[in-house]
Amino acid sequence: MNFKHTIFIIGLILIISCSFLFSENLDNMDAEKPNVVTLILTTTVEVDKQIVNVEQNKSDVRKDYYLKAIRNWLNNTKLNIVVVENSGYYYPELATELKDHADRFEIISFKESEQPDAAYLMEYQDKGAHEFYAIDYAIRHSKLVEKSNFIIKITGRYYVPDLENYMKNIIVDDYLALRQNNGNRCEMVGAHKSHIDYMFAKDTTGMYAESVYADRIGNTPQEKVIFCPVFEIEETLQGSNNHRNTNLFSNKPTI
Repeated sequence: MNFKHTIFIIGLILIISCSFLFSENLDNMDAEKPNVVTLILTTTVEVDKQIVNVEQNKSDVRKDYYLKAIRNWLNNTKLNIVVVENSGYYYPELATELKDHADRFEIISFKESEQPDAAYLMEYQDKGAHEFYAIDYAIRHSKLVEKSNFIIKITGRYYVPDLENYMKNIIVDDYLALRQNNGNRCEMVGAHKSHIDYMFAKDTTGMYAESVYADRIGNTPQEKVIFCPVFEIEETLQGSNNHRNTNLFSNKPTI
């Protein structure tokens, strides 16, 4: 074997070795790719008089439930938290939390009546259409959502202690949607970033939110849907009818 052949073989070995190492590093990077999950907590401190089916309409009571849940999410998890408030309340009580958790906490507050593209909501007395608009608004204005793999909308009064650990065991890029155990309820609904424009599109049909979400999840390949277990929660009053809920949700809320 002459000198040129020796150099050629050595070079070939180096190229193959480098290619193998580069490929292995890419595989490791994919394997270690984190689940970036962001929660959108929907809140309405001041309920518009036109909205029906809201039993709990005292702003101070509603605000206290929201503050308790938001602080639980911030203090007991590392999840990204986006609070979207559609009656214009800015939560001055959370000024310290906004500083302490600046890397993972946003409050996005607006008034529906001041949004030109929300004029159509005047037709709808059910809160579902208003919540769809709020979620869409949050998605369009949140920096945290923009950086996330998976979005989970949760009604703002609820804190789910086991959700973070549950999501840690799921590769969210393998799924398009998430539903709670009872598919006829919609306190918690999720979607992959590639699916959020469909799952959380503003609804103008006048249907109840539960029906809209059920249709959208039903039209999603079921092997791509995360079916959550029944999550136990601290006893929390449901805003629409003052049922005392202790889980999200096996069947009917506990009265």
